[in-house]
Amino acid sequence: MATIVWLNGPSRQPLIKTLPQQNIEVGCNYIRNDRKVNHVVCFDQPMMKALTIEPVVTYWTRDYYAKPNMWNAVKNIEGRFRVEAQNSGILAIQLAHNLTDRKKDNIYIIGCDWGLSNDTAYDYSSVRGKNKYPLKHTNHCIKQLYYMNQTDNNIFIVHNDKPDVTIPIITIKDFLQKIQ
Repeated sequence: MATIVWLNGPSRQPLIKTLPQQNIEVGCNYIRNDRKVNHVVCFDQPMMKALTIEPVVTYWTRDYYAKPNMWNAVKNIEGRFRVEAQNSGILAIQLAHNLTDRKKDNIYIIGCDWGLSNDTAYDYSSVRGKNKYPLKHTNHCIKQLYYMNQTDNNIFIVHNDKPDVTIPIITIKDFLQKIQ
């Protein structure tokens, strides 16, 4: 089975309710409002406080905010590249990288609209103040995603367009054929 990472870009809409549940699904922040993933990642403390903890979900954050029996720490990726997440999306991809047997399974990122749209599935103004739409990606994000893909070269963006990434992009149609 595939590992799925759900980011919050609008391109996820065709799949968020229709894709059959996969063995490992990771999402960011409010993802459980739209998809019953089994792993939720939050990068910052205000978002962690805003979520309702559900017993059927494993919650993850960066090491600094981890709390035993509540919030697990996402481990750093070992190897020649150092990956340091600076937002929930990169932290979610890092977690998927850690949870996946990359010799057998691919990681597919859905809802990555970097460089195409700053829209997000959720209004974060209640936890981010006046910054309703935070910048969705930076050169750091692009580089970290590239480094993670260098370890086994099996991370793909699922998209029908060309987001600002330096890893392979697979169309939704091709993705659905691969995971069936």
